[in-house]
Amino acid sequence: MKMIKKKLRSEAFTLIELLVVVSIIALLISILLPSLRQARSQAKSAVCIANLKGLGTASVVYASDDETEAAIPVPQTINDTGLTPYSRRVTAYYGFGGKAGRGRTSGSTDFWTALSKRGPAHRPLNDVIYKNGFANYENNPGGDNINLKHDQNLKLGTYMCPADNGYQGIHLADWKDSGLTSYDFFGTSYSANVLWIVPASTCPSWVSGECCASNGPFLRPLSRIPSPSNTIYYEENVGRYAYRAPPQGTDESATDCEGAGGPGVPGTVHGWHGRDWVFNVAFADAHADTIRMKGFDNPRMAEWSDADWQFWHCVIIRGQGWQRDTLPAPPVDTTVVCGETG
Repeated sequence: MKMIKKKLRSEAFTLIELLVVVSIIALLISILLPSLRQARSQAKSAVCIANLKGLGTASVVYASDDETEAAIPVPQTINDTGLTPYSRRVTAYYGFGGKAGRGRTSGSTDFWTALSKRGPAHRPLNDVIYKNGFANYENNPGGDNINLKHDQNLKLGTYMCPADNGYQGIHLADWKDSGLTSYDFFGTSYSANVLWIVPASTCPSWVSGECCASNGPFLRPLSRIPSPSNTIYYEENVGRYAYRAPPQGTDESATDCEGAGGPGVPGTVHGWHGRDWVFNVAFADAHADTIRMKGFDNPRMAEWSDADWQFWHCVIIRGQGWQRDTLPAPPVDTTVVCGETG
């Protein structure tokens, strides 16, 4: 019996040996964790790129069946002159597809729901991606808005970037204040490339204000996009305003790059995948890639003589391998008033 006890004691670990083993394990974990985080981030980025490629491909299919060959599916609210100009403009970015959003815009809790014709049944690209379609709850919200909540809780993987963690630097104040992901606020993690310019060359006499013209893919036939392999089609929503980012040190006043009341927030836009100013996008030929996009933050103000230089001096619409405009194609006139967002 004494010999057995002695043998057991000789095979046990000492406290020092246990501490050494624990230290080695902790060291290995500290070495492996960054690699695991990077691998996880790369996997999420790959899913986002695949989603964007899917949106681009579905939009090409949509354009081939649409009588106007619309490059980006046009939500019906864009032509509703009963809505405010802001409502019509902002729908253009997100109304192409997705679920109903939960976000408040212009003070309305129903802005992104079927009650405002922005539920999933009203988003045209859904008809291509989800063949069974969605019920239209425009006139049937249900008790306690149960049907609207159903639309807001949909999990539509094609429109959902797994790295979508919401506002990251420059965007609408409503989204920033909500704390929601882009998917939950707008109904999609992605936005369409809508590039408004002002004024349009023609604007009906009955429209009060200066009308926008589209100088990007929106409202344009897909075959009329001169450089489809370079022209941004859809993008991760976190980078929607990065091309007009204000310079460092500015504030949210009338002298920043976004203008009074606009979404301008000085500083850096952090991409959803751990890199500042870097975002995934789809192009008009339906391929997807990662680009760097940053507004011009060293303005040469002497070149601008008019009072509106602050709205324009930091905008850059082309970069390496990408462009937001469709020049030299002419702009497409609209009846949507641009107002302060030109």
